[in-house]
Amino acid sequence: MTRWRTSLLLLWLLPAGASAQSVVGTVTDQATRQPITGAMVRLMEGDRWTGVLFLTAADGRFRLQAPGPGAYTLKVERIGFSESVVGPVALEAGATVAFDVAIGTEPIRLEGFDVSAGRRRCSLQADAAGATQALWDEVRKALDAARWTEQEAGLQFQVVQRTRKLDIRGVGVQDESRRVTTLYGGNSVRTLPPAVLAEEGYVQEEDDFIYYYGPDANVLLSDPFLETHCFSFVEGSEAEPHLVGLAFQPVRTRAPDITGVLWADRETARLERVEFTYTGLSRRPGADQARGEVRFAELSDGRWIVRDWFIRAPLLGLAKQFVAGVLRERVMVTGVQEQGSEVISATGTQVTWRADIPWGAVEGVVWDSVAGRVLTGAEVALGGRSRLTRTDGEGRFRIEDVAPGTYWMSFDHPVLDTLGVYPAWQQVTRQAKSAAQVTLGVPSLMSVLALQCQGGPAVVGLVTDGLRGAPVPGASVSGVAVEGPGRGPAAARSTPEGRYWLCGLEAGARARLVARMGPLNSSPVDVTVPDSGYVVKDLVLPLSTAGASAETAVGDGRAALVGTVVDVATGAVVDGALVQLLAPDGAVAEEALSDQRGRVLLFPDEPGTYGLRAERLGYAASEGATVELFQGTRRVEIRMATEAIPLEEMVVTVRGTVPALERNGFYQRESMADGRFMIREDIEAVGSSRTSDVLIRVPGIGPVTFNEEAAESTKRRIQFSRARSAVDPRCLPVVYIDGTMVRQGGIFSPGDDPSRWPTEEELIGPHDIEALELYPSRLSVPARFQGPGAECGVVVVWTRRGIGG
Repeated sequence: MTRWRTSLLLLWLLPAGASAQSVVGTVTDQATRQPITGAMVRLMEGDRWTGVLFLTAADGRFRLQAPGPGAYTLKVERIGFSESVVGPVALEAGATVAFDVAIGTEPIRLEGFDVSAGRRRCSLQADAAGATQALWDEVRKALDAARWTEQEAGLQFQVVQRTRKLDIRGVGVQDESRRVTTLYGGNSVRTLPPAVLAEEGYVQEEDDFIYYYGPDANVLLSDPFLETHCFSFVEGSEAEPHLVGLAFQPVRTRAPDITGVLWADRETARLERVEFTYTGLSRRPGADQARGEVRFAELSDGRWIVRDWFIRAPLLGLAKQFVAGVLRERVMVTGVQEQGSEVISATGTQVTWRADIPWGAVEGVVWDSVAGRVLTGAEVALGGRSRLTRTDGEGRFRIEDVAPGTYWMSFDHPVLDTLGVYPAWQQVTRQAKSAAQVTLGVPSLMSVLALQCQGGPAVVGLVTDGLRGAPVPGASVSGVAVEGPGRGPAAARSTPEGRYWLCGLEAGARARLVARMGPLNSSPVDVTVPDSGYVVKDLVLPLSTAGASAETAVGDGRAALVGTVVDVATGAVVDGALVQLLAPDGAVAEEALSDQRGRVLLFPDEPGTYGLRAERLGYAASEGATVELFQGTRRVEIRMATEAIPLEEMVVTVRGTVPALERNGFYQRESMADGRFMIREDIEAVGSSRTSDVLIRVPGIGPVTFNEEAAESTKRRIQFSRARSAVDPRCLPVVYIDGTMVRQGGIFSPGDDPSRWPTEEELIGPHDIEALELYPSRLSVPARFQGPGAECGVVVVWTRRGIGG
């Protein structure tokens, strides 16, 4: 885990003493006699600076309090101009002397320097006549002004503090939180003391946290920094030819340090920003992602402030993988975290400065290329925003108040669930001076499916049961033209997700659709075939032949088990019982939950003799019976006996919040996110020793088994029905435990080794789980848990041990 620490500016007030000796005056332009803003006046004793200085405001006035009586001179510095030394000024004890200063305005042109000797300089004095020293003199003036502003304080800042999660390349914004705060002082941030950074490094570890620190003006001007870094003059890049830079790097290898460039304007010599990266991190994963930047701004009264800053560092996770039967752990980079702040305004007694923040919009249209129309009512998500935006009647959307940057976007629509395709996240970049235009489209997989109909129209939909609305896999769907062009009939079979894609019907025909499964038949549904693209029609299979009309009472010959689960003592039906058909090797061939009337319907893929097992909380498991399923319907009654469960002393409590879950944002996501959430009481109510049993009780989650592991009947994983692949039905979700990714997700491809995905039981047991977050598809996953394989959904586990429970 990576965190950053920054602290608010420490404030100093200049001491005032009634008996102190001072010199006061005004700095003016020698030619125009106008007061000069932003001139740094230093009190010198011979060639030595006394440490006393003053930055002139709009009226050009200054006041210097001398350390004692004596003869002094004044050195006046101004960024981009030659310095002036005037005096002497004689100060007697307790006296105040008025001394006005008129200076010339001969500009310094950095572009006129010969930079051919811009090699490394560990001593600036050794390059006193060259470009390195000259540029440092100008940069130092701005840093001195920023440090003086810090000490003077007296400013009120409106600051946007932000935290971002970026993708693994550090480009796309996946999540962003912003908070506007008010700060008082002389600058917006300050880092650790220079001596501490020099001794302990700019990256420090403490209590399993990693802290990254950056330099401020005080650090860059400090003796510890100047003594441990070399400097050189560098030219600006092709993209920024107006800049010149003062590059710095550590004198010796020490862990960890910073290297970077102070960039200044070539013509005005004004400091613009400091860029830096970290050294001594070569053994850390993602070390090349760690970097930062500090930008400066000059106020109208001559003061300098940090206008914005950021530090980026890699987000690290612990991945667990089975290699040759051994569970191994490795640290991996899961993303990039950015923390920083930006000053919106700075206000003082005689100055108000406002940032020109180029907020803008991201706008566009969501398009269904297969149907040749826009998608109205589509939910559009912008990475970093918790709220979704819906497309209007023209398929258009607009998201306001977006800062410049690269973001991830995606969308969702009910038709995508029916079609079984989900759009990937798409990158969009918003430039500083314009709104970003983007077109979001239904995935190309839909075009592939359209080609299955050889460019002709299609009828698509879901086949579900009539009680729970659960998808029915393997149902046969037929369509016959009853009016209009008579080509047909057309036939299809529903996928493991219950979806069907019916081709072969002519455009303009009115077709009658029927779904069949064993002895069960849906009621007929009429549909007009479109001229192109597709039309959506869902079909419902009743769980008894009584629900089907005589017109559709013809089965397809498949074997089916229709069971009723009852309490052996009372004869009452038992709902919510998990009923399983077991293959001869003990593997689960088919399973389903009994409905409110105790009924359950199972269709094995192959005929044969199966074991029958049923379990439910509060009942003893019913197992040992066998049933022969070869053709037609077999009706059975499954009897379950209640089982006494010893309880310890009962304590009645009111549900509260777990502090650690509160800190980790569990309850906030529970109230806002598009997912399912379970707390300890929900998990205990299942009463199973298998984590997968807890999960498959949740609607939309089903079991996954691998033929390669058929000999190990306990090997079972879960998947979200919504996230199953059209290529292979096994699409395994990412698993996080206590915020750390412990298993990547992804689609299981032919030839893959199932041991790549540890089962839920191998990762965690139900007795260790405090809470669960379940996200069925990438679009529903909060950015904090976006990672490899999130298109198959995400399971987030919070353990009792990990959160201190």
